[in-house]
Amino acid sequence: MPPATAVLLPLAAVAPGTPVRVVGDDPRHADALAQLGLAVTFDGAAPWAVAWRTLDRLGDDRLRTLREALLPGGWIAVAVASDTASPADLVIRMEDVGLALAAAPAAEADADGVRVVRGLFRRVDPGVIA
Repeated sequence: MPPATAVLLPLAAVAPGTPVRVVGDDPRHADALAQLGLAVTFDGAAPWAVAWRTLDRLGDDRLRTLREALLPGGWIAVAVASDTASPADLVIRMEDVGLALAAAPAAEADADGVRVVRGLFRRVDPGVIA
């Protein structure tokens, strides 16, 4: 399972040593993120997170775990199977759990050829400069 370019491009500009949480059981990005010099973690909150095909259904109660994976002001790259959601659905559901849209979502095939809807979101809490 090769990593997604849509994840690696924004994270390539992140300072080496910055923690990045991989949410779920799809580790495809872990090695590539480590090669960028990022501190990959699978536990705790971090300033950056990746949830790639972690949740197949946007109605999943585990959506709140995406917010909890981030420190206030943190960023998360999310992708879900496109047969379960549209780009608009993804934005609505992420906003429902307190994650603001940071980059327009897109529907595309990931590196495995699976159709996904992906987006970049940010945890914005009171007192956090957006």
